Amino acid sequence: MKFQVIEYCHQTAALEKRAITVDHLVETARVLDLSQEALFLAVRLLDLFLSKTKEIVKLEDLRVLASSSLLMAAKYIQAPPVHPPTFAMIARNVFTMQDIRETETKILNVMEFELGITNAYSFHREYTWVLKMNKETRDLSRYVLETSQLSMEFTTKRGSLVAAASILLALRMNENTEDWPPVLETYTGYKLEDVEPVARSLKEFMERAPELHPNQRAIFRKYTHGKRSAVAETFFSKP
Repeated sequence: MKFQVIEYCHQTAALEKRAITVDHLVETARVLDLSQEALFLAVRLLDLFLSKTKEIVKLEDLRVLASSSLLMAAKYIQAPPVHPPTFAMIARNVFTMQDIRETETKILNVMEFELGITNAYSFHREYTWVLKMNKETRDLSRYVLETSQLSMEFTTKRGSLVAAASILLALRMNENTEDWPPVLETYTGYKLEDVEPVARSLKEFMERAPELHPNQRAIFRKYTHGKRSAVAETFFSKP
């Protein structure tokens, strides 16, 4: 598939620092009050660039690549868009406006100027709307889905499948149901046997995430807020 991320083993430095980079994107998006869709698109652009480019991205170039991905996503998704000087200011002289412009050009060339790509959040938004989920269960599934971005295991899967699995896990944890709703089976095209293994992997990853990524806490902090039902604080108390 044209916009399917493959694991970029050749990008050693980027892979090693990927979770830190995603954590930085989450925090920057929060500071700038960017939408969830802009954040997920930015991570998708970052991963697609790293998996498709023949250029080996150096560690010192990773931050400007991530910030440029977020800026492009914000300009594509949001109105009014965030302006480049804001990103340069946040960077605190780590990179310049010229660095951003050059990196944006590289991303556009690798993406063949196509930015209207689907991501896990766009599927998740549709699925939760169809299901008419209550707010707490929806927030729980969003927390799972956003945390999954820290792992390449889920990044290389179809976004629609990971979105569906995050919803199944949230339904089981918050509403004590083992069923896969018929409306979602019809709408997503996935049966329970398709979604369940991924939901199980998501639960295992969520349980191990504090150990695997002890310093990447931006997503956890984000979901301790009351407006997101404080689901991060109650996640481990659920069955």
